[in-house]
Amino acid sequence: APPVRANTTYTAVTGLYLHRRSDGKAVLNENIAGIPLWWTAPGTLALLEASVTADGKFCQLKDYLNVLPDSTSPSASYKPLSFSLGAPISDYWSSVKLSVTAASPWGAQSWFLACPTSVADEYLVYLQTGTDVPPGQTCASTKLS
Repeated sequence: APPVRANTTYTAVTGLYLHRRSDGKAVLNENIAGIPLWWTAPGTLALLEASVTADGKFCQLKDYLNVLPDSTSPSASYKPLSFSLGAPISDYWSSVKLSVTAASPWGAQSWFLACPTSVADEYLVYLQTGTDVPPGQTCASTKLS
C-alpha cells in the first residue's frame, strides 16, 4: 500500500504523510518515508513492521490505527488517533479511502483534523465528527488517502 497523505488542497497540511510518533500518536509530517497502512481484516488498518526476535526469527508486528476516547474532552467532536500493538480497538475503517464506516459510534466520517504540535511541520491527527477543535489551537480539516 502507498503511504497515507493529507489530500485536501489549499491547507497547511496538504501533502504531508501520516506517521506513528514514538509515543504512538498519529501525526502528519514532511517525512517522505511515509508509512503504508494495510487493511488487515474487515474494518482494521495496521502499520506492518518487520522485526527479528532474539533467536533470529522473523516476525511481523501489527501496529493498529485506533480512534481513542478523549479523556480531557469526552464530548468534543474530535477524537484522537493512535497506533497500538496487539488487538485493534477500532474495527470500522474503510479500505477505499481513510474513513470510518457507518458502523462506528459516530456514523460514517471521512474528515480529519490536523493540529500543530511544538515540533516544526508536525500535526497531531484526530477523527473529526463535528466542528470542535482543541482549545487554543488553529487546526486544518483534511481528508487522508
